[in-house]
Parts: sequence; C-alpha cells; structure tokens
Amino acid sequence: MKKDRMQKSRKYQYIAGLLILIFIGTVFPYHSHAAKMDLVSLPFSLDGGGSVMVTAYESNYANNFFVSLRSLSKLLTGTISQFGFYNDEEGAYHVDLGMSYDPAKEPKRKEEDSEEEKPVDLTPPESTWLEYAANWLLKDGESVVYYTYADYSIEDLYMSLIDIQLLLDLNITYEDGIYKITTDQHFAINLDRLNEQGYFDYLHGVLLGDASTGEIFMGCHEDLPVPIASTTKLMTAMIAMRMIEIGKITPDDPVTVSANAARMSLADDSVIGMYAGEVTTVRDLLYAMLVMSSNESAEVLAEYIAGSQEEFVSMMNAMAFKLGMDTAVFYNPHGLPEYLKGDAVVMVENRASAKDMFLLSKAILQKYPEITEYTSVRNIWLDSLWVDLYTTNSLMYNMPDVFGLKTGTTDAAGKCLISSRSVTIDGREHMIVAVVLGAEFNSDRIQVSELLQKGVRYYFNKKAAEAAAETSEEQ
Repeated sequence: MKKDRMQKSRKYQYIAGLLILIFIGTVFPYHSHAAKMDLVSLPFSLDGGGSVMVTAYESNYANNFFVSLRSLSKLLTGTISQFGFYNDEEGAYHVDLGMSYDPAKEPKRKEEDSEEEKPVDLTPPESTWLEYAANWLLKDGESVVYYTYADYSIEDLYMSLIDIQLLLDLNITYEDGIYKITTDQHFAINLDRLNEQGYFDYLHGVLLGDASTGEIFMGCHEDLPVPIASTTKLMTAMIAMRMIEIGKITPDDPVTVSANAARMSLADDSVIGMYAGEVTTVRDLLYAMLVMSSNESAEVLAEYIAGSQEEFVSMMNAMAFKLGMDTAVFYNPHGLPEYLKGDAVVMVENRASAKDMFLLSKAILQKYPEITEYTSVRNIWLDSLWVDLYTTNSLMYNMPDVFGLKTGTTDAAGKCLISSRSVTIDGREHMIVAVVLGAEFNSDRIQVSELLQKGVRYYFNKKAAEAAAETSEEQ
C-alpha cells in the first residue's frame, strides 16, 4: 500500500511538472523578478550603412541594455539575417529565422461592446516595470531558454545583446558608439579580449578546453578552489563507471535503498521520494543522479559500491589524486553541504578549481564516453523508481548538440554548469568542455556556457590563421 501511495504521488507530481514544461518551455530552474526600466534608443548600423535607432530599455544600472526583438525584426527584414517575431494565441513568443517581419501578426484587441479587433498601440512606455523571466520562447518552433524582459501589454520581449547574438547567430560589434551588424557573418567573438575586459570576473571560476587533446584555451580564476555543488556527481559517476568496467557491479544490479538514503528524501532539496527497502538498479540511479541531479540516488549508489559514504569518499579523493586534481577535496558523493561534529557544528562543501573539474571531465569523456548516454537525456521515465525525470541542464534546449555534463547549485557554490559537445575541425572530432562555477542565476550560467561553447571557434580560427601565416613565410 505504501508503494502504491508513493507511486500515485510521484505520478501526480510529474504530470504537474509536464504541464509546467508545456506552459513556460522549460522546468529547471525558473526565476522571475520585475525591474524598473527606462526607454532608450540605441544606434545600430547594417553592413556599414547609416545609423538607425532601435528601441531598448536600460535596466536598473547604466548601460545595462535590453533590445526589443520586434524592433530588431523590423530592422533586419530584407537582409540575410532577417527573422520573424510574434506572439501567438497561446502566449508563446516566436522567433523564426529566415522569415521577415510581418505586420499582420502584430497584436490586436477587441474593444468593449464590440467584436471588431483593432491594432494595439505598440509604443512602449518611457518608464515602466517589466518582468524578467524565462518566457515561453520558440526558435523555429523549438523551445529555447533565454531570460528576457516581457512587456505583455504590447507583446514584446527585450533581450541582452549577448543573448541576441547567441539566439540569432548574429555578429554584432560595438565601434565608435554604434552597434554594427554584419549580416553575412555568423556569431563570432574574441573570448580573450572579452576575458581581458572582465566579462568573466564575477564568476568563481571559468575554463574552456578540449577534452580530446587536453588543450586549455582560456580561463578565469581557473586555479581557485571553490565549492562545486552537484558537479561533484561527475566524480561519483566516474567511480561507478570504473566499477562497471572491472566487473565489480553491472548496470542491471538490483540496489536496495538504505534508511540513510531514504532520510535524504525528506530534505527540502530532495528530488526523488525514496523509502528504505525500495529496490532500484544501478542504471536508474545513474540516470536519476545525472539527469535530474538526485542527491539520494548518489548516496544509494555510493553505499552500494563502497558499503558506506565514508569509504566511497575515500575512493573519490584517491581518484582525484590519481587524476592530478590538486585542489579537490570531497566530503560526500552528491555535493550538498556536509556538517562535521566538533565544539561547534562545522559546515563544509566539496571543492575544486575549474581546472580540476576540467581534468575530471576530460578523464571521464576519454575513458568512459558512454557517460553521455546518461547526461544527454532531456526526459526519461524510470520504471524501478516510478518517476519521470527532466534535465536540470537548460543549455540543452538552446544547443541540442550539447550532451551534458552536469549542473550544480548550493548557496556557497552558486549556479554551476559543466557543458560538453563535439565539434569537427578539419575532419577531427574535438570534445569541447566549458566549466562555469559560481554564477548568481541560471540565466548567467546558461549565457556564459553558450558563449564559451559557440565562441570556441575563435581559437580554432586563430590557430588556422597562424598555421597559414607560417606556411606563407616558409614559401
């Protein structure tokens, strides 16, 4: 009976989660707040032409600009970078690449005591409060996760300039007080210059590298040991994969949930309600741990492999030493704060540098590439746990070729994301890893991760140019 009650409870919880997914485009995580906005006009030019003023808002602080998608759609119509923008009857905002601005899709309203629809005055207010959130945004019909300011009265969205470039694959540079758009060029940005300008300084740690070769392209605070939250679970997965490799366990092994792990399910940050004696599998525990960041699943897996959390932590720290992770210290297999006994209760968290987390990611991708079978999943139903899981990695909506690797969040660690994808350069596959530790909001870690993943081309183009120059000199 208890099993039946828990199954029904889980089923209802995840039906509700599915409805949320339908209405806002993504589930994890979501934040919203209103901000005081002042209307401004920003000068843009297309392909070296004259300056054209585009509607934008300045949010709270000077130069914190968010540009109107409707105004940009109008500006780019007729160019190779044109896109359609409109809000449909269900409340979803659409960005259709290659389409032109269509006035017929602008909002209309029925007047009182009349069935006639009339166009809405699209003039934005000079100053207003707007909601900042992951609004329901569809790019060519597919949900993407970009945080925008929404003015529902005129059905317009306002987006940061970096996110606009990422969303539209648009090349925008700021020169001589004008935002210059080169419509026949794809998104490109000098990450080294951006790093020098301090774009990454507010984060705890950032690193961009190639897991296939071990080459590190750029970093910021990359050697600083910081709390790493649930990105810890990559180490837990690494050890589990090692145990599978040597035959100590198999993915199909039945695993019984302990009373200790069941107690974790009662915590505020529980993901899956487990009870003592429940039986699942190693495979389902890996999915729950890596897709939806289940802390209790990491605990169950650790106890199954090593007999206790303490013994598993010893394995984690030994593996970190073996991999050369000089700053890494692990206290548990999941990444939550750990409370140590003493004269006063001491709170500690697993910690490592961005460089160390790159070393871990490189090792697991090279040694156990099958890890991506778990980390690339957006949604999965687990029979043994009677639970429907959705990924915590929102970047996978913006970049479908991203196959993980792991998110993480605690108060001390902030919002963390280690992302990876494969790119082919000159016929060779490169596994690109971007480590972002200590962002304040989910919007920050998504933006920085996407910027790094799409900006990596800068380094390959730079190397190609250098090689061509050397060849020319030799000739």
